[in-house]
Amino acid sequence: MMMDPVVVLIVCKTLLAPVEGVALENEKITHHQSREWAIEDGKMQCRRLEVGVIDIKEVKGMKGQPFTNERCNYASIMLGAQWNASHQNSKYRYWRTACPVKIVDVGPDGEPDTDDDRIVGWKLPECGSRATVHCEVDSEI
Repeated sequence: MMMDPVVVLIVCKTLLAPVEGVALENEKITHHQSREWAIEDGKMQCRRLEVGVIDIKEVKGMKGQPFTNERCNYASIMLGAQWNASHQNSKYRYWRTACPVKIVDVGPDGEPDTDDDRIVGWKLPECGSRATVHCEVDSEI
């Protein structure tokens, strides 16, 4: 069973950080905003976004490459950077990404990581630890 071509982006609320002097002048020139994570009740305020990934080769009618953990990790870094760039006026910023996780049947021997194991599905990870992150699941921004 193949991994679903989906990347989970976790974006979290930020606040403008006070800046002075050279940092403020740099912000005026580069338009980079100094931000810090918005913490409410001891937790980051985040949103979980599922992003479907398409191999450009498939779009062009060619055979695409399988969506592996390595390809997912690469895509997630690129998508996180693109998300920040396209949401500069948003108070949310990319924090983390996650790839689908295997659901495994360990087989008759009951031991993980043996030859009789088989993948029975894939699960998309949750937003993060409930102790440190308050998450709006699958939100539109």
